[in-house]
Amino acid sequence: MVTVVPRKNSITGSNSSNSLAHQEPSSKATSADDVIDSGGANHSGEPANDEQALQEAEQLDNPTEVRSRLSRNLHILAEQSCICYFVQYLETKEALALVKFLLDVESFKAAASADNARVDGGNGTGKDGRISLALCGGTCSERIFDDAQQYLLEAMEKSYLNAFLESSFYSKYTFEVLSSDSLTLKDILCSEMALFYFMEYLEQKGKRYILEFCVTVSHFRRSTENSQGQEDAVVLYEKYYSLQATCPLKVSDKIRFLVEEGICSPEAGMIKNCFEIPSRIIERFLEKRYFQGFLKS
Repeated sequence: MVTVVPRKNSITGSNSSNSLAHQEPSSKATSADDVIDSGGANHSGEPANDEQALQEAEQLDNPTEVRSRLSRNLHILAEQSCICYFVQYLETKEALALVKFLLDVESFKAAASADNARVDGGNGTGKDGRISLALCGGTCSERIFDDAQQYLLEAMEKSYLNAFLESSFYSKYTFEVLSSDSLTLKDILCSEMALFYFMEYLEQKGKRYILEFCVTVSHFRRSTENSQGQEDAVVLYEKYYSLQATCPLKVSDKIRFLVEEGICSPEAGMIKNCFEIPSRIIERFLEKRYFQGFLKS
């Protein structure tokens, strides 16, 4: 087992000789915002090589993480086309009232004012008395249905989501996404079939290990527990970032130091997210350098 040393004694012990950009470590802790804001504007046009593509990828001008339309959780219901298939599925299970309530709540929130929203009484949800009491008062906040909404979301996730993801309705939705002109790398990362073909494509380019890093980090985030999160993070670091890395991702020293700080943190949350910025950089690198070629292949 590899032992993680305190941050002041860097995991690698020296500056990386295989980094694309050599930078002196700052005397103060490096934050994710420092990394995102430090780069200049991206060059126009296609990057000439891997080195340029990676350098541009580190210059993140939009730190917001793109959400996949094929993520296997209730976030997919934010997609209009997906909710249509989900409604059809629930109709076959005689559970249409659940999603109709959620859609009505979203419509209410969109139309309601935070101070003087008014609601017609109608039937209560039966969850507790707070909603009925608020309605009887004549005025209410747009957050009035939050408890009931959360309760039904959890119930749907527990009782219907997994079955929906295995249904023909979700298969049709998946085909719709994968055949659309707006397909993204995030969508591919959440589709086993598409991911397989992209992996094969990158293997022909000798870059399969880069995509494997993205997949491994995604699994790391979902499965990390406090007891062994740090050990798992060190294994990933040694494979992809250390001086002896077998599959080196040639990011700058600044990014490597950011990973080290996350791994050495005593906070479980920071350890769990220590690869967040690097994985977004690598995903952006793949988009810039190989994704369009894959779509045309």
